[in-house]
Amino acid sequence: MADIIRTLFTPFLNICGGLVFLIALPMAFVVSALVGLYLIYTRPHGLGLMAGLLTLKPLLTTPLWFVLSIATSPPPGMGLPQPDFITIIPGASLTLITLIVFRQVIFGPHAGAALILLVLDCARWFNSYLMLLLRPSRGVADLQGIFIVLGLTLPIVFAAVALAVSRAAARQIA
Repeated sequence: MADIIRTLFTPFLNICGGLVFLIALPMAFVVSALVGLYLIYTRPHGLGLMAGLLTLKPLLTTPLWFVLSIATSPPPGMGLPQPDFITIIPGASLTLITLIVFRQVIFGPHAGAALILLVLDCARWFNSYLMLLLRPSRGVADLQGIFIVLGLTLPIVFAAVALAVSRAAARQIA
């Protein structure tokens, strides 16, 4: 009976899942872009600028991550492993640049808030790595679905936290 239900509803769920993905991904980017630009233009302090730039980061790193994941895929049937760790490079490199550029914020009076943003940022690019690491060809498709959903929600969660942290810092400054 379960096989019959699965057979009947799998195409429907695949279509619905695809539609959710096509709606959720642009929404995550739009929310991130709006919040990031808002933070850059309205928060004059270093933490606000850092939060805004980190909020905008997925707009640059996601296409790079996608291209790297395709470019490093071995041809089908070759039996070669894919070097998944390479896909961490866009996110991790921009995080390192952020650490260097905003070191005064990270070690200043708003260090706790800056570290929260950096930890969430690392969670975003590590989640992208896990999405490729746990792909269906390795027999762990159920876990990959969890990381895909998490990947679609992390930009919005990050934007909300960045906005809250930046507002709190602006209140302390004023």
